[in-house]
Amino acid sequence: FDLANVQIDEGASLTGLYRPRKLLCFGDSITQGVYSNHPSLSYACRLADLLDADLTNKGIGGDMVFPELLCEREANTPDLITVAYGTNDWGCRARDEFLQKYTLFMQKLTEMYPEIPVYAITPVWRVDWNKKGTKMGIPAYEVENLIREACRGLSSVRVISGWKMIPAYTDFYYDGVHPNDLGFGVYAENLYRTVKEEFDKN
Repeated sequence: FDLANVQIDEGASLTGLYRPRKLLCFGDSITQGVYSNHPSLSYACRLADLLDADLTNKGIGGDMVFPELLCEREANTPDLITVAYGTNDWGCRARDEFLQKYTLFMQKLTEMYPEIPVYAITPVWRVDWNKKGTKMGIPAYEVENLIREACRGLSSVRVISGWKMIPAYTDFYYDGVHPNDLGFGVYAENLYRTVKEEFDKN
């Protein structure tokens, strides 16, 4: 949001917080931070803090991969981008449709930001990972194979296995699907270790 007006006491001053980097995150409710006790406890916010980066969070609850979301570049070019889709698609889309949508999204994203490293995070563990009757008809962890196929040949994209980001225990989840604050913290720490090398190059 944009601030329209700020009032401070006479004689007081404000100093802006400067962060040298910019992080752009795409994803669903997990990226948005649903069920964290405070927005600052989501994995995206914690990752930005660890990277000393300003965050633009485009996580949207209930979202599936949506190429039309990429209509224009951000005003402030990010230094790193994460993309975390697939868990909602797993239950609602057939494999071919998901592969087509995800491939188009990543192609558009890398054309829009050709010089920026992109991390494609595959779905994290969920308690119903082997549920029968989903449109994809595969265990949730196999969505990773489709994402790797979609990203093949995109030199600026690195695929990260979300299955390794959070332990497969309900203690780390609010409802078996969305991480709780503990799960978000572990997610951010593991993701940070993975992407830190890229940021250190800049």
